[in-house]
Amino acid sequence: MKRIFTYCIALLIGVRALAATDAAPVRSDTARQTKRFTDNVLVYKGEKFAGASILYGTIDSKNSGYLLLATGIDASGKLFRAAPYFNWAYRDNRSVGFRFAYGTGTMSLANVKPGIFDVLAIDLGSVLPESFSLENARIRTYEAGLYHRNYFGLDRRGTVGLFIELSLNYAYNRFDFGPGTYNAVNQIKLVAAPGVLLYVLPFISVECSLGLANMTYSSGRACVSNIQGGNRQNFSAGVDFSLLNCNFGISYHF
Repeated sequence: MKRIFTYCIALLIGVRALAATDAAPVRSDTARQTKRFTDNVLVYKGEKFAGASILYGTIDSKNSGYLLLATGIDASGKLFRAAPYFNWAYRDNRSVGFRFAYGTGTMSLANVKPGIFDVLAIDLGSVLPESFSLENARIRTYEAGLYHRNYFGLDRRGTVGLFIELSLNYAYNRFDFGPGTYNAVNQIKLVAAPGVLLYVLPFISVECSLGLANMTYSSGRACVSNIQGGNRQNFSAGVDFSLLNCNFGISYHF
């Protein structure tokens, strides 16, 4: 995962280097020309930008955000997520924003036992076979959050730089095994994400960020063949290098 993130940063900086000619975009207008070059301003006070990030990755049984109540299973799947966002700079190199994300995907499970939802505290032997498998079970995710960013310009033109993002998010994840059988998880997450931003045009930027450190509170519930079960709560904190936390975005600045 460290290599993937390093390659992304190297790619963005490489693109900037190729574009660094006399015709390269300079992010300056009459007002901005009063700024000292040594300020390395990446976003200016009052600047607004909107865009979207896209993710396509793989998930497995270790992704507790989707399978909080499921235990002892062999799972694999894919997820596509799109997240539009809006950002406003309240001062130079400082901004706040809002993001909404929707994701959809599929997952396959092998050798599933009736004890998959051990938190239900009910006998599932009458409604589930001794062992079964599922193909292309559906995953849906919804997420909304607020975030704050600190930017650090790396060149005098203000075209490439780093940022640190701190976000507070609410997420709802639902994993449908079949009619009347699902695992639903609500989450509140505090995430710290470093990233890199590059202007390819004076008003167009691309970015890559990785949600490394997080604190997450999860509450999950399960239903099997329309039989409602109990809830499970979980709190976790740490550093995660999962590809699902890597985001690539493109923004329009105005």
